[in-house]
Amino acid sequence: RDRSVSRGLGDVYKRQANALDNAIEACQRQQEKGYIRVEITKMGGGVFILFENPYQTEPSVYGNFPTWKADSFLHGLGLKNIRNAAEKCGGTVSVHIGDGVFSLSVLL
Repeated sequence: RDRSVSRGLGDVYKRQANALDNAIEACQRQQEKGYIRVEITKMGGGVFILFENPYQTEPSVYGNFPTWKADSFLHGLGLKNIRNAAEKCGGTVSVHIGDGVFSLSVLL
């Protein structure tokens, strides 16, 4: 890989910390025991990353990004940053919210 792609991948991996922080916050809001599922799988020449956690209340949406924070104007940006970093490397990001489960998938 060239240096710009390698730098971009480093940016994607750094941004995953935000996804983990969000999952931890969601579990702390749970009435019952929560969980965080993280999968990192090598797929051909790429990597698939999955973050999954439960939620109790439906999120509000700021732009195209969900947030559970009271001040939605300044939140939801972590997901946008993850998407931007992944797209710089030719990757994709998808978010699924439903049935009390939030999942973030990144394919690089």
